[in-house]
Amino acid sequence: MHKRNRTLAWAFNQFVNRSLQGWAYRNDNGLAKPTRIIFCVTLRCNIKCQQCAIWRMPKTEELTTSEWKKVITDLRSWVGPCRIQLAGGETFMRRDITDIIDFATRQGVLTGVVTNGTMIDPPMAQKIVNSGLGYIHVSVDGIKPETHDEIRGIPGLHARTMAAVNALLDAGRGSGMSISLATVINRKNMNELVDLVHLVDRKGLDGIIFNPLGPTIDSDPDWYKKTDLWFDDLCVMAAWSESPT
Repeated sequence: MHKRNRTLAWAFNQFVNRSLQGWAYRNDNGLAKPTRIIFCVTLRCNIKCQQCAIWRMPKTEELTTSEWKKVITDLRSWVGPCRIQLAGGETFMRRDITDIIDFATRQGVLTGVVTNGTMIDPPMAQKIVNSGLGYIHVSVDGIKPETHDEIRGIPGLHARTMAAVNALLDAGRGSGMSISLATVINRKNMNELVDLVHLVDRKGLDGIIFNPLGPTIDSDPDWYKKTDLWFDDLCVMAAWSESPT
């Protein structure tokens, strides 16, 4: 399916189902279908983010390539044109990930990926573009290399991540693939958020997603007491967010 037609089909299906979702919620009726699905395709990760516990988890069995293709086929048959976001762990730890994306694209599914960027060099960036990926979010948690590297747990990571962003920009030029940054707001980077927005503008990226700091998969109710990323004084954060830039 042509990329423009695929996007239009997804947008129409989302409009219809979003409308039905509102009605279904108000009337306690299961008529509507999901329009955005997030799949965790792997729990493997090659970095050690302070805000995440996935990298501490033991290895688990993963679905095979053919099993993921069946999941996508069955989902597409039930939902119709939809959006699938592939996440992890680090998504590109799977060597078959571009094959899965290519398959989903051919099924008329709009695909997206979240990545730390460490496994994306120019050849991989071109492979990603060729797979028909709709959008990619690259995690960047600081304008300063030392901020990003401390939060993400790997020295020198910022340079590797920005090299991935540049490779994606070069390979994706004219493809229609959306490239954005994703940032987890926390105490250590709160004074760099505006500069990250300026970085997005300078590089001609499609946007930046600011995510709140939250509990990891262990769902510990006291998680915020056990991380130095939590804000010492929420009043300071509130004052900062209301101040003119």
